[in-house]
Amino acid sequence: MKANMNTYSRLNAPELVDLFSRITGGRTIRARDASMLKKMMVEEGLEAVQVVLGIYIWKAIGEAMDVPAFLRGKGRWVVDDALEARGELSGMLSGNPSPSYWVYLDLRDGGMADARATAALEVAKKELEKFCDTTLSQPPSASHYRIGLARVYRQ
Repeated sequence: MKANMNTYSRLNAPELVDLFSRITGGRTIRARDASMLKKMMVEEGLEAVQVVLGIYIWKAIGEAMDVPAFLRGKGRWVVDDALEARGELSGMLSGNPSPSYWVYLDLRDGGMADARATAALEVAKKELEKFCDTTLSQPPSASHYRIGLARVYRQ
């Protein structure tokens, strides 16, 4: 990985293309692929972390390892909830998912609308955001790359 690469949360399209190549072993055409990826991210409202998680998922699926195929297959890897994607990637890279990740998912999907559930959901969101900010405030590294692949293949 390049020493001056942005943190996970701030990766730009060319850096995401580099990461795609590193994780999948696929061939890329950097300028073309970065342009296509940036366009899709803007149109779909995706954050860099959602794309990084998607790259790991795509590698595990074992599809064609090129960016155009990755973008065409976005229905198979996009995690729509950005906080869920950040929590999943943070847990995968840290090796220790935050308990607030599971609480957040349970309360978000539980459909309970009472005041206690709403308050608990907000607490879980704040705790999860703090955990994610800490984990994702570093640039991608070779050790994260290995950890991420190992975790994806175990799921």
